Order: sequence, then C-alpha cells, then structure tokens
Amino acid sequence: MRAALLGSVLLTVLAFPAFTSQGGVAEAVRWVGEGRYAQALDAATKLGSAQERGQAQLYVLHHAGALNEALEAGLRGLDAAPDDAWLLDRCAYLAISLGAGSLARELCIRLEEHATPEAWEAAAWMLDEAEALEADRTAEALALSRARWSAALFGLASLVLMAWWGRRSPHSKSSTPRAPSVSVDGGMP
Repeated sequence: MRAALLGSVLLTVLAFPAFTSQGGVAEAVRWVGEGRYAQALDAATKLGSAQERGQAQLYVLHHAGALNEALEAGLRGLDAAPDDAWLLDRCAYLAISLGAGSLARELCIRLEEHATPEAWEAAAWMLDEAEALEADRTAEALALSRARWSAALFGLASLVLMAWWGRRSPHSKSSTPRAPSVSVDGGMP
C-alpha cells in the first residue's frame, strides 16, 4: 500500500509541472507554497479555461484541507476535460479519501483509459481500494438492514409475548370469588 501511495504521489509530481508552467496556475501554486490559500484560490478562480480552473482549484483546496470542495472543483474541471489524467487521478484519490467508493471506481476506470501505462501502473492501487470501499459499503448496508429487521422482529415478539402473558396473568381474571368487604364499624358498606 505504501509503495502504491508513493506511485500516486509520483504521478502527481510528474504530471503537475506540465500545467504549473502556465501563468495563473503558477501564481496559485506559488501562493499555496507560501501558505496563502485565499490568494491562491482567488488566482485559481480567475483562470480562463474550466480545465485550468478545475486543476488549480483542486490543487489549492486539497492543500488547504478542504477535500470535499477540492473534489467538487476537480469534477467541474473533468466536465470540461473528461480525459485529463491528472484530474482523474486526483479526483479518484480524493474520492477514496472521502469514502466515495463508487465514484472513485468510476474515476479509476476512466483514468485507466486515459493515462499512460506508466501513470496507470502508479495509480492502479486506487481501483483496488475503490472496489474495497464499495464492498464495505454494501456489507455495511446489509448489516444495517439485518439489524433493523432483527429489532423489528424482537419488538413484535415482545408485544405478542406480553399480550399472551397478560391473558394468563392471575390478576386479569380471578377464578377465586372475593369476600364482600366489611366496614370497620362492623356493618356492611
């Protein structure tokens, strides 16, 4: 797993310089390097193409720790450039990080189609991870469903048992006649 993660990081490092040579993206990357995320996001937002905006916003937001927003920005970039291997890789990685197995699996399949063989070899671990996440989600949903049914059946069985027990209770129907009550002064009430 550690080697696979290193491979994905290498893919990011090797592919990222290709678009950091562009003006606005380079400015956003520089701001991130200085820890000035607001300025970096502002520079990323002003980029001309949706693909560049998606790349730069994903990069900035990911480094700022806003993973959901980074994934959304990357997916917007993929709307404009569906075969962008860097965006596919980063979005798949973020989807796995956020536990979105089915989205990660879909992105990995697309990445496999568009990445170079070397890049895919470095990122192939993500498909296994995405499929494991999907399997975990399915098992979790099945276990939750079983627990709900078990609780409902236990509750129903409890109600039936209480109703049956209530009919058999000696207090509900007494077969012993009761003596008439007598007042303290000796007379009948």
